[in-house]
Amino acid sequence: MDAIGDSISKGFNAVSEGEFCPESEIESRNWSTGDTHGGNFCSDGGEGVFSQAERLECVQKQQIVRADPNSALSGARMLTEFADESRAAAAFLAGQPEPRYVTILLGHNDVCAGTIDAAQSSCPHGADEDPQNHCRTTPAAFERELRRGLDTLIGVPSLRIGIGAPVRVSLLCTHEGKGVCIPGGDCQDLWKAALVANVPDERGICGSLTADCSDERVASAYQTTKAYRDILAAVAAEYAAVPEGARTAGGATKAPGVEIIFSDAAWRGRFDDDDISCCDCFHPSVRGQDRLARVLLEGLSCGNTDVCCADTGDPVGDGRSAQEDRSGSFQAGFFPRSSR
Repeated sequence: MDAIGDSISKGFNAVSEGEFCPESEIESRNWSTGDTHGGNFCSDGGEGVFSQAERLECVQKQQIVRADPNSALSGARMLTEFADESRAAAAFLAGQPEPRYVTILLGHNDVCAGTIDAAQSSCPHGADEDPQNHCRTTPAAFERELRRGLDTLIGVPSLRIGIGAPVRVSLLCTHEGKGVCIPGGDCQDLWKAALVANVPDERGICGSLTADCSDERVASAYQTTKAYRDILAAVAAEYAAVPEGARTAGGATKAPGVEIIFSDAAWRGRFDDDDISCCDCFHPSVRGQDRLARVLLEGLSCGNTDVCCADTGDPVGDGRSAQEDRSGSFQAGFFPRSSR
């Protein structure tokens, strides 16, 4: 097993309330490949994150071979890192026994690495970034790089590829009042201070969104993330439909036993205050990591336990999840019920 992704898949600042803020990765607590439970296969190891690796070990009652460290990179974007991460994961997985499994969760930094001001005269990556949309990755470049990475991965036999829609980043602006680890402040205070102090850089903490959480910023972040989500869903379906031994549009041959599964669970599910790290009001907390592990493996039913976001076509309202979905509709994870 391996994981491709960004700082979420590295467990950055994955702490519970009251814990020390490391401002660094805690990979053992990441939702995908974290493994701390030792021989007690059906426990979370005591730190609160029952990862996908641990959940699979619980089912199999034995250790699985997993990449440690995994192939994710903090700060990764689909635009600049996915192809390299895919090559690293493919090299690791090809040398391991069958069956094989890799998770993909990317797109957040393609939104959040954008500039504070929407309009720019030019962007660092030229035409691959939109100068009228915070220099975010264009949908065309996002799709191109997604296809590049998948063309590498589908050459690995007996590989299940779990592709997750991004978390709805715009929802951060519904948690402005969440308390932070430093007493006396909230997320809104922290985001503003990060911009002043240039932490982690001049863009702050997803400053293109959190600089003031205006309706305009929420709408643009939502629309951009949804565009990425739609591309992930469409390309995953296309690659899933390619027969074994046939070639993709990019010329890659699909190896025997390759499965591509897309999950909308992280996009549809609405995260709560407790799912966000109090260290930076951006990364998942221990509870958030555990929730991602569960919904992206098993799926979720939209209801009182897992409230979902209903998309209505209004980018401001949908960006803030103004309309809830408790209909009972099921959003599949990477292991559909029929395969467990």
